[in-house]
Amino acid sequence: ARLFMKSSIPEISLPNSIVKINDEAFSGAINQSYLILPESCESIGERAFLPLNNYGPLRFIECRSEMPPIVDQTAFTGYDTTDHITILVPEGKRSVYKEDSYWGKFKICDPIDEMTEIEIKNPNSLYGKLVWLDKEPSDVYRLKLSGVLGPDDWSIVNSMPLYELDMSGVTSEDLSGISDILPHLIKFKFPKGVKTIQSELFSESHLQGEVIIPQECELIETMGVYKSDFISKVVITGPTVVEENAFRFCKKLSEVSILGNATLKENSFQYVRGIDRNDRGLETVTLGDGVKV
Repeated sequence: ARLFMKSSIPEISLPNSIVKINDEAFSGAINQSYLILPESCESIGERAFLPLNNYGPLRFIECRSEMPPIVDQTAFTGYDTTDHITILVPEGKRSVYKEDSYWGKFKICDPIDEMTEIEIKNPNSLYGKLVWLDKEPSDVYRLKLSGVLGPDDWSIVNSMPLYELDMSGVTSEDLSGISDILPHLIKFKFPKGVKTIQSELFSESHLQGEVIIPQECELIETMGVYKSDFISKVVITGPTVVEENAFRFCKKLSEVSILGNATLKENSFQYVRGIDRNDRGLETVTLGDGVKV
């Protein structure tokens, strides 16, 4: 059963014919942040993907089977499953996976999810808007907001199982009201007026693709977007001070565009390519005339 136990494999690619993953098959071996379970996979045994440390690198599991694989409760033991792993399922299969005793505790992304767009003209009216749309907060996975949010609105947003949040139509200086959900979003657009991205606000986040820092942002603190493995592009256009280690270990980051009067501190983008890995690293860096290093 212990086929590759503690082998420290750079990347595990499972064959499309695999039916069962035995007990401890890859225990202590997994080093990747994205794992694909083929459509043929029906079961996963005890401690099959146990990380070497309590907190492993795995962030996404793509399940290609329309029926959830039968998984031993210890298969990924060591991960905080609720907070650190997101599940991608086949189109329209959220309810099937959500009803499963194992997979149901994860955050689940379904390609069929629609974007819910809401304009808030009067603060604290978000819930009323949802009722008008015949939705509960628990029904919203992708959300686009505009207008002015009140305290009750922030609380409702914080209670949603979101993986995409667009707040580009909102003005707010502070994101502390939803700081708990921010690291677990796949896509996020900042509200206008954000002054500071606090330390660890997006540390080890699930963010994918392009991240545009608001023009009003004055400071990205140390470890603000630290170790976010899926960000591919960062755009900074304002007078932003980027502190040490702010984007360190963002291993998939390939393009950086920094304009305006931004200031980069030492090591702010250090090790964006993983040591002893095949990640391509930075390909394009654009620095404006006013940028200070």
